[in-house]
Amino acid sequence: MKPNREVFWIDDEETFELLTDQTRIAIIEMLGEARSVTALAEAMGVPRTRLYHHVKLLEEAGLIEVVDTRKAGALTEKIYLAAASSYRPSEKFLANARPSQQRDAILGAIFGSTQVDFARALKEQGIEGLEEHSDHKRMTLGRMVFELTPDRLQDLVSELEALLERYAKMCEDDPAAIPVAAVTLVYPRAQNSR
Repeated sequence: MKPNREVFWIDDEETFELLTDQTRIAIIEMLGEARSVTALAEAMGVPRTRLYHHVKLLEEAGLIEVVDTRKAGALTEKIYLAAASSYRPSEKFLANARPSQQRDAILGAIFGSTQVDFARALKEQGIEGLEEHSDHKRMTLGRMVFELTPDRLQDLVSELEALLERYAKMCEDDPAAIPVAAVTLVYPRAQNSR
């Protein structure tokens, strides 16, 4: 079972703040497939009791949903699923939030989830540090600073978006496909950073 919605549009800063906590980010990422709190705890290697508060907050905000229940002994256990495949700022949020709120909320959520997911991926592969990663064709990490005209910058942004979209759709139904994450941030630097 996969999330029903492609995008969850976030309207307020409080919801974005929920996405700055590494445990909550990990929970949402793990709920790309339906799981109980017990299954989440096992997959994350933490006690169940550590997750209940976070799960409750995410459920109350609508970021995760109960999709089923089942009996677990004398208790009824909820099965959760992420509310959507991705979480993005809504037009309402962008129209009403101060620019600093927009920046901090969006970047906090993106970089927080990336950090959690990247660390989990390295751990799953038995990699302690990046220097031990021998298969460079499966991962790239770096920062590049260069100069472009405004028109070329727009071309770069458009081409990157199109490239990522094309690759995202390329292997949708292939059982050999593995999950891949891509984070891009292209922006005109401050003039005094040269």
